[in-house]
Parts: sequence; C-alpha cells; structure tokens
Amino acid sequence: VAAGRLRALRRGRGLPSLGLLLLGHGAAVRLFEGGGAAPVPWIGAWRPRLINGLRALSARLQYYLRSERERLDADGTFAAAVAIRLAALVYAIGVLAEAWDEGRRIAAQAGDGVASIGIAGHPPLQLGSASGRLQAARGAPRAPNVTAEFADPEAAYGVLSGALDLWTALGTGALRLRGRLPLLEPIFQLMARVGRFL
Repeated sequence: VAAGRLRALRRGRGLPSLGLLLLGHGAAVRLFEGGGAAPVPWIGAWRPRLINGLRALSARLQYYLRSERERLDADGTFAAAVAIRLAALVYAIGVLAEAWDEGRRIAAQAGDGVASIGIAGHPPLQLGSASGRLQAARGAPRAPNVTAEFADPEAAYGVLSGALDLWTALGTGALRLRGRLPLLEPIFQLMARVGRFL
C-alpha cells in the first residue's frame, strides 16, 4: 500500500508491516465468501483497522464476482465487476500454471514471452512466460509479444460468463488478437479450466 493505492505482488519484498495467516484452505474460501474466517496476524497485530478493512474488502469481492448482470447494472458497478473478474481469471491462470500438475504441463508449452490481456481503454493485465512458468502482473511492465483485447466490458462479460464463445468473439471483433498467437494457445487452455477451481 502506497499513496492510497493497493498493489498485489506474488513475490515477497522483505518483512511486511502486516502478515496474516489463514488456518487452512477452508478458511481461505470462507474469507472470500462473506468474510466468515478471521486471519491470524503473525506480524502487525496492532493494526486492527487495517486487518478489518482487508477482511471487508475480501468479503466484498464475492459481490463483484458472483452478482447477476442486472444487479451490477443497477448500482453502476458493471464495468468494475468485469475488470475484477478478468483480473481474477488472469491471476488464476498463473496459479494453475504453478500449483496444478496439468497446469504446469500446459504452461511448459507456451515458450518465452509476454501476453497482454485486457479491455480497450483500461490498464491491461500480463502473463509473462519464461522457462515453462507463467506469472501474472497488472499494468504493462513489459512490452507484450501478443495482445488479447476485448472491445469493451460488454464483450469481456460475454466471454467470461460463457454467453459468447471465443470464436464468435473473434469473428465479430469483440475480441482482437495481435502478435505471436501461439503464445496464447496454452493460456486459453488454462483459461478454459479455471472454472473447475472457482
């Protein structure tokens, strides 16, 4: 957290000012399904407001990830919810490529490069592939070798919800691909499997 912005990193950067421990996989699931689990602070226990704020934010994610389209439209959060769902998908691809045997096998086929995935007019997400590993990042820290860009949040929602298949999205221009396309093939294979885990 810096200057009022929150950024997620998968690699540690020294000793944190707040460290939270979840006591098992079930606790992690409950935390993101309404805040029903309390993380145990192993450092930073003197920051109860921050701990409670993170619990509230994690519980709120369920609303954006699972609410119906009509509800999101009614409260004006549709575009934000689609961006959150796309980010969850991209980061899940990175986790599957690291933690799942079949995911590691699929990721090993990607070769080296950077894939940028995003919605036109919004900061993209990236999946960097190197030595058979995929790692997700937000923004555009590296020049991409291939880009997958949805025309707008509506197009992204269609594909993410399953209402619009990938080939139709490509044919209608709802999804545009540019660059070294073979890099995207293993990424799309992992994308198709994410639903089994979420």
